[in-house]
Amino acid sequence: MPEASLKIYNKADHYREHVWTLDEIVFMYNRIQRELHKVERPLILSQIVKMDQDLEPGINSLTWENDINSFLKSSKTKVDKV
Repeated sequence: MPEASLKIYNKADHYREHVWTLDEIVFMYNRIQRELHKVERPLILSQIVKMDQDLEPGINSLTWENDINSFLKSSKTKVDKV
């Protein structure tokens, strides 16, 4: 088995945890977007904009090779606050 494959295999549990956390963040984010009433949105618009800005690196620049633990932790906390 190639060494690169072994490295990935040895981190499988680590990646699974990251995927689970990402799924949880996406679920919470989508719930906010879906269940927020039109009259509520203006009240927390600044928080939504900030949340989108904070999530931007995870969408555009972070990869599995980055240390994403701090991003996952802070993103989950920020989405949970909204």
